[in-house]
Amino acid sequence: MHLSGSQWRRWDLHVHTPGTALNDKFGDWEEYLAEIEGQSEVRMLGVTDYLSITNYSKLRQFKVKGRIPQIDLLIPNIEFRIAPPSDKATAVNIHLLVSPDDPNHEREILNALGRLTWHYGNRNYSCLPEQLIALGRAFDPTAADDRVALRTGVTQFKIDFTALREWYNDEPWLRQNSLIAVAAGDDGLSGFQRDGAWGGYREEITRFSQIIFSGRPGEREFWLGHRAPEDRETVLRLGGFKKKLRNYNYATTTT
Repeated sequence: MHLSGSQWRRWDLHVHTPGTALNDKFGDWEEYLAEIEGQSEVRMLGVTDYLSITNYSKLRQFKVKGRIPQIDLLIPNIEFRIAPPSDKATAVNIHLLVSPDDPNHEREILNALGRLTWHYGNRNYSCLPEQLIALGRAFDPTAADDRVALRTGVTQFKIDFTALREWYNDEPWLRQNSLIAVAAGDDGLSGFQRDGAWGGYREEITRFSQIIFSGRPGEREFWLGHRAPEDRETVLRLGGFKKKLRNYNYATTTT
């Protein structure tokens, strides 16, 4: 029993690892684990990778074996880069944050990802590592090894937002055990002009999301409905108040 009342902890919901499919500039896993173990501020990690939970599963196994003991919770964060591109010709980042409470959550996630497909050439490719590798080799037959082919496949697999939403709505387990987050910057909502050619997509992506990834205090005030009444009306029209997250603190109440 703790007598101190609520204890605040810091979460980081967007953390890549060694072996991430794109922009892997990490050292080896031992160096990575030692870095996490050398800090005490962050207590929860959203283990992020593109279209995959492979590295979440790997880090989870390290934790099961006794590593990173100060991390209270790991959450799979599956990052999608979707079409259409923003006004700045950047693929929009949408994140799927999945609860790990179900003991079978990894299997359920993989089952769902196996039903998300993208058509290239004369066949469909699902959102599973071996299928993404096959897509990479189909697009670039010179891909030297599986890692290069996976990176190529992940880069090419940009499903349309409407198809992503339909897939998600057809996955009852996923809907009940996950939250949708969208980036607020140029690789997200800010990449679309409000009244531009893709303004409708911007609004629909916003309605689809429950969480906004942003580091700007003004955006936090806006999406929590703390600004002018007309801003509150806009927020309600776009799906309601959002959770604005970026390395934020959470309270654990103890008795």
